Amino acid sequence: KILERWPDTVFLGSFVLFAVAMLMLIKEPLLAAWWAGLVPWAAAIVPWAFALVVTAVQYNKARLNLHKKFLFKTN
Repeated sequence: KILERWPDTVFLGSFVLFAVAMLMLIKEPLLAAWWAGLVPWAAAIVPWAFALVVTAVQYNKARLNLHKKFLFKTN
């Protein structure tokens, strides 16, 4: 019901999935040495910033596609 009423809530779920994926990458043993070289605050901010940017890009692409669909509607 929530998705029917507010379809943009799907992007909230997308944000959470991207953030969790980045947090998992930080804990990946193969990348641990690289992450260890970063300052501690960067390692805390990078997953959330990445998730925010990727979700914003998805949201804008979806809105642009929706706008094009109505703008170039052929009857």
